Amino acid sequence: MKIKIKKILILISVSILITACQPISERLSETVKEEIIEEEEIELEPVNGGSITLPLTTFSTLNPLLTENQYYYEFTKLIYEGLFEFDSDLNVLELLASEYSISENGKVVDITLKDNIKWHDGIGFTAEDVIFTIDAIKNAGSNSIYGELLSRGIASYENPNIHNIINATGSGNRLRIVFDRGTSNNLEVLTFPIIPKHIFGTIQQALKKEDYKIIGTGPFKFESYTNTEGLKLTANDEYRDGRPYIDIVNGKVLKNQDEILRAFETGQVNIAQSIGIDWEKYGRNSRIKIVEYVSSEYEFLGFNFQREVFDGDGGKNLRKAIMYGVNRQSIIDRIYLGHATANDLPIHPDSWLNSTSSDTYGYDKKMAISKLEEAGYVEKDESGFYKKENGERLTLQLLTNTLSPVRNGIALSIKDDLASIGIEIIIVPGETKTESTTNEDVENQWNIIKNKTSRGEFDIVLSGWNLSTIPDISFMFHSGHIGGDFNFIRYSDSVIDELIVKSLYSGDSREIKKNAYEELSKELIDKLPYGSLFFRNKALLVDKKVHGDIAPNIYNPYRGIENMFLKNEK
Repeated sequence: MKIKIKKILILISVSILITACQPISERLSETVKEEIIEEEEIELEPVNGGSITLPLTTFSTLNPLLTENQYYYEFTKLIYEGLFEFDSDLNVLELLASEYSISENGKVVDITLKDNIKWHDGIGFTAEDVIFTIDAIKNAGSNSIYGELLSRGIASYENPNIHNIINATGSGNRLRIVFDRGTSNNLEVLTFPIIPKHIFGTIQQALKKEDYKIIGTGPFKFESYTNTEGLKLTANDEYRDGRPYIDIVNGKVLKNQDEILRAFETGQVNIAQSIGIDWEKYGRNSRIKIVEYVSSEYEFLGFNFQREVFDGDGGKNLRKAIMYGVNRQSIIDRIYLGHATANDLPIHPDSWLNSTSSDTYGYDKKMAISKLEEAGYVEKDESGFYKKENGERLTLQLLTNTLSPVRNGIALSIKDDLASIGIEIIIVPGETKTESTTNEDVENQWNIIKNKTSRGEFDIVLSGWNLSTIPDISFMFHSGHIGGDFNFIRYSDSVIDELIVKSLYSGDSREIKKNAYEELSKELIDKLPYGSLFFRNKALLVDKKVHGDIAPNIYNPYRGIENMFLKNEK
């Protein structure tokens, strides 16, 4: 494999003339000239060798099934593999599986495993390892992140018994997974890491937190770990898809994200995730490459369906007026510095399930005013705000955590946008962040916001969810979640309920699932229980000494790292 890059040298000439006796307008003159003086095509041939360092934060166990540390969870994807993984469209690809078939409306998945897979100790990988791992996850229950994902992915609004939800049988390279119901997320939940039965023998040993033996099937294998030095991995020479180019991957344990970025800036780690939204500053450093991707952090406006103003057709038209009246792209450009992606649905913009009609509510003041008129708002007061039938001004409270500068900035932009179409917005609570604001103040305000939403004490709430890789939006809108922590907008619609169930339990084929989500998406876009704003973007910061493409996504920010290499340009 050869990678071709173009090297362009640019000459910048700057002339600044300052003469004390000249007028200010003449004392400073600046000319900038750009001239390409050399263009050269360089071929980089990947070679084996070298080491890179990735960041970790303090974690409590090396056990991949029990870890709660996000950095270690991501790091383990270099060591362990699942039956399937997520591609750039968040659809599933075979990883340890070679082929599969789905039957009984998604209840049964028959899998043939790849026949050239070995554990890092040279022992062959078999169906017994998968069965053992599933039993371990079931026994870990709520103590396992994968047990929680399995339960939510299969029966998100039912409180299922994890011991009954999935069973597996098989031997050699043939495997049958049987769920206790038909499900469309059958492949998505089979992305958990597989651990070796021959190493542990019993489930109790596999669920130990201490003295855990790390052996996987992935491109890198465990070499050593100490509290002071962190983790060391080496290239898996026998990896079925070819040995990784990089010899050694170190995992350096640091205190927090701020320390990770400082370590990246000083070259102690070679890849790091950005914090916040201002990562363009790294682009000015010739040592750093920025790889931006859409995160799972979703921002929305939630409408309180207990409020009469949002009831019936008039309420739906008011919600549509609000969404047409909010300039999302302006918010993205000004507050997020362009680092967010607008979407009309709580489905990841890159997802294969994202509707082609999910760009309905572009900024359109004329359409917003038209929808207000359809909602029955025709008269304005002396300040230019629409009036209700009883003569009161159309005023809505917008609840959000105003001690967050980003959320407060979004709220202020929404207030200004909606004022321009005749809707008065009052932002609550009123306080904003100052130099004296403490972390305790921020936490206390957030608890107040959560209490108000749970009690229904709001008109509109500006908030967000960190969505799972496994597609499921039932917790937001299904009437079964009213009264809990999730469907706090009190949304109840029998058609939406039915379509949600259909999207989760139409599992005979991937095409049926796609069609079910398309049908659900159309209803959500029309009925608008949430005003979807955007998904925040993230960035992976990569030391330019590391060549090759890396393709981060919300499932694995290090996706493709096994194809990267170190080489100086000649």
